[in-house]
Amino acid sequence: MGSQLGDISNLEKGLADNLKGITRLEDLWKKQNYAAFQSELDVLNEDFSVSEGQLNELNKDLLIVSRPFNVLVEELGLVRERLEPLRALAFLNQAEAFDINNTIKEFNFVTGQFKQREELEEKKKIVLDIMDRTEEILPSTYNALKKETLKQQLQIDVAYDALCEIAGLCIQHPSIEEKANQEIFRLDKACANVDELKERLLLINNSMRDSYTKENYPADENFRQNISLKIKNIKQNITRDYLARLPENEENTEVIKELLVKKELYETEDYEGYNLTPALTAELLRQAPGSCYSPDQGINPIKEIDTNKIKINKTTLIPLKISLEEPQPQCCVFGECDSCCVEPECIQDANLPVVFLHGHAINKDVSAEYSLDIFNKLQHKLEDDGYLNAGAISLYTKLDTPYGIWGKAPVPLTIKASYYFDLFHEPENYIVVQTKSESIDTYAVRLKELIDIIKYKTGRPRVVIIAHSMGGLVSRRYLQVFGSDDVDKLILVGTPNKGIIGEIADYCPIVGEKLECRDMNAESLFMNKLSRGKLSEVPVYNIVGSGCDMDKGNGDGIVLKENAVLDGAKNFIINGTCRNLDKLHTEMLDINKYPEVYYVIKNALKE
Repeated sequence: MGSQLGDISNLEKGLADNLKGITRLEDLWKKQNYAAFQSELDVLNEDFSVSEGQLNELNKDLLIVSRPFNVLVEELGLVRERLEPLRALAFLNQAEAFDINNTIKEFNFVTGQFKQREELEEKKKIVLDIMDRTEEILPSTYNALKKETLKQQLQIDVAYDALCEIAGLCIQHPSIEEKANQEIFRLDKACANVDELKERLLLINNSMRDSYTKENYPADENFRQNISLKIKNIKQNITRDYLARLPENEENTEVIKELLVKKELYETEDYEGYNLTPALTAELLRQAPGSCYSPDQGINPIKEIDTNKIKINKTTLIPLKISLEEPQPQCCVFGECDSCCVEPECIQDANLPVVFLHGHAINKDVSAEYSLDIFNKLQHKLEDDGYLNAGAISLYTKLDTPYGIWGKAPVPLTIKASYYFDLFHEPENYIVVQTKSESIDTYAVRLKELIDIIKYKTGRPRVVIIAHSMGGLVSRRYLQVFGSDDVDKLILVGTPNKGIIGEIADYCPIVGEKLECRDMNAESLFMNKLSRGKLSEVPVYNIVGSGCDMDKGNGDGIVLKENAVLDGAKNFIINGTCRNLDKLHTEMLDINKYPEVYYVIKNALKE
């Protein structure tokens, strides 16, 4: 090892001289002495060539010395990788759990001993011992992990294929041929996918609730039994198809055969004249597999390996090339130029985009784009105060620009968003479809896609939502279903947080869309679900209109004050008036008439 230390010393001296040469080059460049710069550069290139030869020889020597140690570190890592999945086996019996726990304890002990032992032979012995111990318990537990994981995955696949056959809603998943050759088995992920399946089926079933009621199915037990048997027959036919396509002699073939049981089909009645899709979908949800993941049984966590491999970087010295430092990109907004927002701390913590979300289109015959105009004055006023107006966005806004391009300006953006549009994809293009007659649950899903587009365009991790009327219900449902990770705060204006009642509820489906009006009704299933759910963890600022006499009390002309107030939110009461068709409900967003609304919004954005 002594010769290597001498070589390192000589190399360090040569590289130190090279660094001094680079410093001289920098000085010559600043002085614009280009002739001397070129001469110094030629000398420096020759010096680097000498250092390159020395470094290559040193690399070879160090690789020979470090390779056996690095092999042992890799083998420890492989043992850890093989033990980690075993902790997810929630169905272990006591004896198996005891063996795995002891092996993990031994592994944790070995990782500490490996670092303390100085002799390579001693390190090698303890690594070989834990490798042998691990090999003793792996076969049976690994097979159990494989079988249980495949069981959960096959249940999910059968359910999705049944949904595809029943309702034409097809979810892509790995084929049975791919399952036969699957190599990685993650029980925790499979169990999470079971919960995802049930959530999807629940949303689909809720969207078919009206169709289910309209069919007026027979209310007897015989009908329910027949529907149950029909689902079992559909699943059995899918199982038979899987078995027919299952490749022979593959790694997982026998386990899959054991899990897929071929049974006789049941005889069922046809029920001609009925559309059975809603009933079959509801039954598919009822027969969905139960949650399979349970907490571990006291299995110890596996320690990380805190010994790093000896890394020998293969460095090649090439003729030196010096490039001038590029100037920081400048973004000019509102007549002033500043450095663009490209650093991680700027992207994460500053200038979150503000998204305006419209409410219910009162007139079903008016274009959906008209719903966005209600925010024009507020958006222009925010622009006067430093918020850049980015216009409007919807689902037909393509992701055809570089990631984060909208977020480079060192100021926050305001964006109007519409959930009243969807896309119909064709092989080579797409058609924009105006859809103003969907449920609020559907709008919440579209809001998720809109927020994803805005996050992509701006490069920001979260958004701020300012929602008017029904848009507030869409936002609250979005937070209830998808969580609050992508939203920084929510500002509500004129939102019927407890629903609409009285004459407003009666006339709503006559002039507006029925599904929206149904969901906004104070006694609807949707409002029941929204109200009994926990309020989002993000700050909620709720602006409530008061001062207009309505048939059931006082409010903003559309929403009763008591039905707009939201427990757990910061509620702000705006007193105003209603004159003929000019309702406080929409007039509140006219900041010239009600500047206090803008004051609340501006302060909420600053908090």
